[in-house]
Amino acid sequence: LLALPLPPGHSAPAIAERARSLAPTSLLVNAVRPQVLRFVPALNVSEAEIDLALDLLDEAMRSLSP
Repeated sequence: LLALPLPPGHSAPAIAERARSLAPTSLLVNAVRPQVLRFVPALNVSEAEIDLALDLLDEAMRSLSP
């Protein structure tokens, strides 16, 4: 399991919800605390899949930024 603490002002539940709603591909991430996201990648995750996950997370965070 990997966790990502977010900077102040970012809402982990909102980002997780947005990341799960991205279409056609979504990112499976859990908000385990108000400012912490948890990732549960497969043991055989590829570098390309990690790059895609980072792109999706970036898109989710940017879409919620003021």
